[in-house]
Amino acid sequence: MKEQLEHLVSMTDERLSVQVIPNGMHSGLMGGFVIATLETGRDVLYAETAVRGITTDDLEDVAVALERFDAIRSEALPINMSIDLIKKAVAEKWT
Repeated sequence: MKEQLEHLVSMTDERLSVQVIPNGMHSGLMGGFVIATLETGRDVLYAETAVRGITTDDLEDVAVALERFDAIRSEALPINMSIDLIKKAVAEKWT
């Protein structure tokens, strides 16, 4: 686990950030999803369901997912606090 946390910290740069979501209920528990922006500028949503994954470029669906992404980010610790928390966990004793 220590190595995995160190890897998370080492991967952060101007294009990739890591934010920790505090324990408990949050918007991210409703299922995984990915939003990809195509070269054309159009967003595409891939969402996991209990049965299968769904890919769509429906504007309303993408807008809902973007709102959920914003909600998740607002519930997360700021980037600098998240990195500090991960570094603190790395410094703890691991067996």
